[in-house]
Amino acid sequence: MAKWYFIFLSIFEVIRPTEGFRLRHDPFAYVHGNKTTQQTEGAAGGPLNHGSLPNTLQALSSDRLPAGIAPLCIPNCNTASNNVYCESVTERIRFPTREVRIGNVTIGGNRPIALQTMTSSDTYDIDATVKQIITCHQYGASLVRLAVQSPREAKASAVIKEKLLSQGCNVPLVADIHYSPKVALMAAEIFDKVRVNPGNYVDGRKDWDEKIYKTEEEFREGTKLIEERLTPLIEKCKKLKRAIRIGTNHGSLSSRIMSYYGDSPMGMVMSAMEFAEICVKNDFHDIVFSMKSSNSFVMVHAYRLLVNELYKRGWNYPIHLGVTEAGSVDDGRIKSAMGIGSLLLDGIGDTIRLSLTEDPWLELLPGRKLLQYVDGITKKDGSSTKPRIRSDFRDFNNISRRTIDYGTSLLDFDDGRKTILNRDGSVGCLITDEDLSDPLTLYKALNVVMKDGLPQRCLKSVDFIYMENTPLFHDFNGQRVLKELIEGGFQVLAPVDQLQEQPIKFAIGVVDLMKLEDFQRSQSSPNHPYAETRIDFTDKIANLAIRITGNEPDSYLEKLCSIERGISSKALGSGVPRMIILDIDSKLNHVETVRRIFGILVKNGSKLPVVHMVDATECFDHEEVVINVSTALSTHLIDKLGEGVMIKSRLPLAESNDIALSILQAARMRSFKTEFISCPSCGRTLFDIQKTTESIKKRVGHLPGVSIAIMGCIVNGIGEMADADFGYVGGAPHKVDLYVKKELVERNVPDVEACDRLIELIKKHGKWVEPE
Repeated sequence: MAKWYFIFLSIFEVIRPTEGFRLRHDPFAYVHGNKTTQQTEGAAGGPLNHGSLPNTLQALSSDRLPAGIAPLCIPNCNTASNNVYCESVTERIRFPTREVRIGNVTIGGNRPIALQTMTSSDTYDIDATVKQIITCHQYGASLVRLAVQSPREAKASAVIKEKLLSQGCNVPLVADIHYSPKVALMAAEIFDKVRVNPGNYVDGRKDWDEKIYKTEEEFREGTKLIEERLTPLIEKCKKLKRAIRIGTNHGSLSSRIMSYYGDSPMGMVMSAMEFAEICVKNDFHDIVFSMKSSNSFVMVHAYRLLVNELYKRGWNYPIHLGVTEAGSVDDGRIKSAMGIGSLLLDGIGDTIRLSLTEDPWLELLPGRKLLQYVDGITKKDGSSTKPRIRSDFRDFNNISRRTIDYGTSLLDFDDGRKTILNRDGSVGCLITDEDLSDPLTLYKALNVVMKDGLPQRCLKSVDFIYMENTPLFHDFNGQRVLKELIEGGFQVLAPVDQLQEQPIKFAIGVVDLMKLEDFQRSQSSPNHPYAETRIDFTDKIANLAIRITGNEPDSYLEKLCSIERGISSKALGSGVPRMIILDIDSKLNHVETVRRIFGILVKNGSKLPVVHMVDATECFDHEEVVINVSTALSTHLIDKLGEGVMIKSRLPLAESNDIALSILQAARMRSFKTEFISCPSCGRTLFDIQKTTESIKKRVGHLPGVSIAIMGCIVNGIGEMADADFGYVGGAPHKVDLYVKKELVERNVPDVEACDRLIELIKKHGKWVEPE
């Protein structure tokens, strides 16, 4: 230990902040290569790698440490692995993890990805918990987790297991431990796996005051305490052949970790690494990692950083995926699919759980649909041409949106928006001439607001409509409806060949990329087939949308970028590409194809906004559309590759449009309703969270830009409320504590009064508007 301490001491002599051992990081600023991008108070510091240290310290590499110890602050890093977070970004290859046995289920390696859930009953209520576990097992759960918060629940769990076995149910059980190493030791006697939260296991319940560590000795003292508390559990699990999940939650990082890494994904990873190093030191390898957050972006980045760290250390432990406190119905499924789906598509993940504010067995069907979709999408072939640009435009440590030209609208509108597309994310809607025949139903589906009897776009409405067949000249009703929509601020898109025959003033022409050059030539050649029309075509269409299917060779994409640059320099006014519609051929691998296209756009400096059109016409029900579309778009929107969404499905237009808007909100692009962070309930929950959540949603779900956290207890509550404006947290049975940000403002409010008091708080802070 002397050498290890010397290294630690030497590092802190280099990076010690002037105001004490304290550093606050931007959550998305991390070390990459030899460059550190961060926001600090006081002197610079943060996670280090070999390249950022003086030569004397670079010589003290990880092989100088005692056997089994991997250094926390000096990972065995090399330049090649700095930007690696998965086996491949062009095809789905699972991260090669070791197999870990949990009861009669083995996870990791090439084993099927396991589905998990967690009981919502009080674990002390033995009969109710047994009933829930059996139901979950019947619905297909591979593992079931239980809250074990005290010796009372641990003892009840032994009876629960006996009753399950007597009824022929041998599903592996996982104990959820937060605060008590003593309870963890009891749980190891009963359960097949013990989940510990590094942020709570040693620190216990938090007062959420920021602690400043002024010396490295203070910081190091915490590591010794972790080892003292964790080693007995490791020894017992090793003896009994139990597994341990090191499950970090973004909302409950320890004050030690936050004092150094900030409230960040890197802090989540390093919190887990401290525990994992102790396991490795004790030659215990039946461990599983998880990095959960209610924010899908934080969650995805934390897992990517985790795998990156595992590559650096040469470790291959299995990974459990989940977006914590995802919520209910569509929103919960969309958040989960975006976070979990994004990682699964990159080959990360050995078990998954959708944390929905619903009965635990209801998490399993959408989870299975998610796994089936990922399996199906990754079995498809890649693009017809080999992608020449792979990952050089994507640095997962530095995700940012391209510079986008959203275009200038030809008309002025009441809402003052001058751009063709919405800067916060656009929603398109596919309509038919039949939809035009019933304008009132169409306007309702588009979510317009009516002003003086005419439709107007608004925050909750779609931004453009796409017609594959335009109405005929003599269809006066259809022509009138389109005119009203255009004057109300909606863009109308239609294929250029349709617009040749049935022109629509101010419409945007859709042209296939492989026909674009041909169309461009037609503008200067009166004998070209495109010119054989009753109208001066280029005088009628100022703007174009370019449809790309993914079958185009790279040269066509590069030509588009060249045309874009030429138009920008000449400032032409007609036939100008203004957006791209990605309508990817269903036979192609969606992820690989989209990444190839964006690679070329980024390389060539294209500023054209991209709208993702997702074909979900093969989906059988609403939930399948939600899961499939959210998963298809997950990794692209997480990586900020795309400025809009359009869904083609068999659902009613209103449902498809609402799903698209909800996906944009989950992608943190366009807020059109209240954002809810709500936990799925467990044995710790102090009120009926499902009923309460739905009641609150009905009363305060109409507030764009406002976020509300609804937590059954305090385990992750305050920390996960970092993004929330207001918090509604169980403090005692049938009592609620109300928060503004992380500040407790009202304690022990009777649950029957809590929603009214919450609304009063929202009004007091100027965020209330009356429902429409």
